[in-house]
Amino acid sequence: MIRIQTAVDPLTGAGERSMKKLAQDLFWVPIIILLAVSMLVIMDNSYQVINVDAQKGTVSLKRLDENGIVKIGGEWEYYPGLMIKDLDKSDGAEYVQVPHLFPKNADQGGDPYGLATYRLLAEGLDPDRIYGIQIINEASAYRLVVNGQEVLSAGTVGYTREQHRPEMKEKLGHFRADDAGSAEIFIEISNFSYNFGGFWKELNVGEYQTLFHSAYHQDGTEIFLFSSLLVLGLFLLGLYGVNRQFHSLFYYSMICIAIAIRTMLTNHRQFYDFILNISWDAGTRLEFLTGYLLLPLFGLLFYYLDYVKKIKAVRLIFHILLGMIFFVTIFTPNRIYANLLPGYMMLCLASLLYFGYMLIQGIRKKKEGAVLIFTGALVFIPAVIIDFYGDMTNDLLPIGVYFLLILFSIVVIRSMLNIQVQHDYLKSAILKDPLTGLYNRYYLNRLMSRGIHVADNRRLYILFFDLDRFKHVNDTYGHEAGDAVLIESARRLGKCFHRDTDILCRYGGDEFIAFIEMKDREGSIHMIIERIRSIFSEPFEIQGESMSLGISIGVSEYHEGDDLEKNIKKSDDSMYRAKKQNANGILIMEGEVSGGDPGEIINADTHREV
Repeated sequence: MIRIQTAVDPLTGAGERSMKKLAQDLFWVPIIILLAVSMLVIMDNSYQVINVDAQKGTVSLKRLDENGIVKIGGEWEYYPGLMIKDLDKSDGAEYVQVPHLFPKNADQGGDPYGLATYRLLAEGLDPDRIYGIQIINEASAYRLVVNGQEVLSAGTVGYTREQHRPEMKEKLGHFRADDAGSAEIFIEISNFSYNFGGFWKELNVGEYQTLFHSAYHQDGTEIFLFSSLLVLGLFLLGLYGVNRQFHSLFYYSMICIAIAIRTMLTNHRQFYDFILNISWDAGTRLEFLTGYLLLPLFGLLFYYLDYVKKIKAVRLIFHILLGMIFFVTIFTPNRIYANLLPGYMMLCLASLLYFGYMLIQGIRKKKEGAVLIFTGALVFIPAVIIDFYGDMTNDLLPIGVYFLLILFSIVVIRSMLNIQVQHDYLKSAILKDPLTGLYNRYYLNRLMSRGIHVADNRRLYILFFDLDRFKHVNDTYGHEAGDAVLIESARRLGKCFHRDTDILCRYGGDEFIAFIEMKDREGSIHMIIERIRSIFSEPFEIQGESMSLGISIGVSEYHEGDDLEKNIKKSDDSMYRAKKQNANGILIMEGEVSGGDPGEIINADTHREV
C-alpha cells in the first residue's frame, strides 16, 4: 500500500531547488582554487630588484649580487641628434633624467621625432663575471653598445624617417667589464613613428643567468595569461553562440579576447614572435585598438548586468564609441590615434564613477555578483599602483586584470545559469501540468500540430485513461484528497511509461493520455495494459482510509500520416464506451489494434466499492 502525501510540489521540489542552488554556489570554487594556484606560479618574485640612479653619467654597481637585478636610471649623458660615431663632433654632453622622452620637435610638426645617444659609465663590476643587460622596449628603434661591442639592437636607428625602421621589443644580451671593472654603455635611439620616443624604460643589469631566468619566467607568465584568457573568451563566445539572449556573455568574451591579445602586444611584445610577418604599424594599431575597446566593452557588460535601470541612450553612447574607436585606430595615422590616449584616460576615469555607482547600486540591491566584482576591483587597483610605483620584476597589471576577469567570469556564468534556470522553469510551467508534473493539454496541442513520426518496424499506440469514481472521492473527501489521488495516479502511470520515447500527458480532470512506441517483436499492447491494471490494483490510502479506484482505458493504433487528433478521439470514445458498458474498471481494445478483436471488452477488475 502506498500512502499519499497531500502537500507536495511535484514540479519544483525543494530538494531539487536546493541542489541547483548548491551547484551554482560551488561552481566558482574550483575557479578560485585554479586562480590561487596560478598566482603561486606567476608571482615568482625571487629576484631582488634594486633601483640605482646614476650621477652625472656614472653609476656604481658594487651592490649587485648574483640574485639581484639593477634598474639603472638617474642622470645619463645626452647627445641629441647624434649617433655614437658622431660624438667626437659634440661640443659636450648634457645630462637628462632617465626615463627620458624626446621633446616635441618643431621641425617635425611638433611630434617627438628625432635621434639621440645616451651614455653611462658603470663601475664596480667583476671582470671575470658575465653580466646580462635587458631592454624591455624603447621608442622606437635602438642600438646598445658596451665597451665598443654591439650587444643589442631593435629596428634600424636613422637620422631621418626614411632611414628609420621601428621595432619595440624586449631583448636580452650579455657583456663583460674591462679589466678595471668598468663598462661604458651607449644606446642610440631614434623615433619617427610613435607618438612619443626616447629612453622611456630603464636598463636592467644583473648576472646573465639571473636575467635570463627572470625574462623566461616573465615570458611564461604572459603566455599563461594570454592562453587562459583567450580560451576563456572563446569558450564564453561559444556559449553565447548557443544562446544569444545572454548579451553579457558576448561582451565579456570580447573583453577576454581583447586583453589576451593586448597582453602579447605590450611589455615583452611576444606577439611579434608568433606572427613574424606582421608589420610594426599593424601591430601598433592592434595594440591601441585592443586597449581603447575595453572601455565601451566594459560599459556594455555593466549595462547588461542589470545593476541599475537600463537606459537605451547609455547603450547607444557605448555603441557609437565602439564605432569611433574602430574608425580612428584603423584609418588614421599614429600621430592621431596614439595622441588620443590622454583624453581616453580622462574618459576612463570619468567612466569609473559610473561603474562605481552601478556597483554600489548592485551591492545595495543585493544583485548577483556585485560583491565579487567589487572584490576584484579592490585587487585590481593596488595592482595598478604597484605596477606604476613598485620595484617588482613581474608586470602586475596583467595579473590584476586576470584576477578581476576571473571574478567577472564567475558573475557572468552564474547570471547565465540563473537566467537559464528561470527559462527552464517557465518552459516547464508552460508545457507541464503544475499539479502532476506531466505534460499538459498545451503540449498535447503542439504535438498534434506537429504530428508524430513512426519509425519502420514500430507501432505507436495511443492510450486514453480515466479514473473511476474520482468524482466520489472529490465530493466525499474534498479537492485536496482528489489532488492527492491525481498526483499518485500520475506517479503510477509514470512507472509504466518511463522510456525516452514514451509521452505521458494529463488531458484534463482525471483523464490522462499516453503515447507508446513498440517494436513488433516486443509483444502485444496487452502486456502494457496488464502492467497498468496491476499497479492500479494497489489500494490508495487517503486521510486514514483505504480505498481502491478503477481505471478505464481506451486504445487505438496510430499509423504514419493519420490524423493524430482523430486517433486521440478514437481512444477517448473507446474508453467511454467501455466505461458505459461495464462500470467495473473496463478497458476496450479497438479492432484495428494488433492483438485485439474488434470491439473487445476486457474486465480489468481493478475497481472496488469505497
